Amino acid sequence: MRSRRKRSSPFSLFAFQDIITAVTGIMILITMTLALELVANAVSAPAVVTPAIADKVASAVEENAQEITRLQEIVDESSEAISLDAETARKRIVELVQVEEELKRQNESLGRELLSVQSRRQTADMNAQTVSQEVLQRVKEELEATHEQLRELRASNRVIFNRPDGATKAPWLVQIESGSILAAESGKNARPRQFATPDEFMTWARTKSSSSVYFVLLLKPDGIQQFGLIRSELQSAGFDIGYDLLEAELTAIDSQTGADVP
Repeated sequence: MRSRRKRSSPFSLFAFQDIITAVTGIMILITMTLALELVANAVSAPAVVTPAIADKVASAVEENAQEITRLQEIVDESSEAISLDAETARKRIVELVQVEEELKRQNESLGRELLSVQSRRQTADMNAQTVSQEVLQRVKEELEATHEQLRELRASNRVIFNRPDGATKAPWLVQIESGSILAAESGKNARPRQFATPDEFMTWARTKSSSSVYFVLLLKPDGIQQFGLIRSELQSAGFDIGYDLLEAELTAIDSQTGADVP
């Protein structure tokens, strides 16, 4: 059950009802005065005037009765309108209270969500800083490793041959010098194949397909004789070939990693 409101209703008909009561009392008083006057005049007045006065009094009484009825209807209508307005106001107040409570709940929810977002953002910032430091450290390590490889390459007098862009065949580097022939696939990390004579090299080379590989002959000054034999044999076997010159102190093939490109 709904509890009664302790405060009185903001609407009151007491003043209006007092006015109606006062007016009604005045009208009754006037009616009684007219009635007494009629009684007093009936004794002394002629008979001819009495009907006119009686009609006047009857008319006044009827008008008073009509006025009382009209005023009562106004009071009833006003009471009903005020009652309806009070009920509408009560419902509106209940709705506003519900809206206010819902807004409070939403505000609290938004506050919690804001705190969660701020917490996640702080965590993300901390993670980003950590990741940035890790990435920076990794880049530094990679740079140091690259510098170390460059130093090793300079120390070993290594010459690097890159595979041409768009090449459909795998290039094999063949380093030719007196008493030694080294062969390694370009860009592949593997120990090179070593041959003592051109015949040994050609026996191995003929196991390859001319449609999938080609050879790049790297000639050192003391390997000119082996170079001529190998070039003619490869051409006879249908292989595509290229060639370049190497200084005596330089090398293009590492004894451990072959022709891998660091």
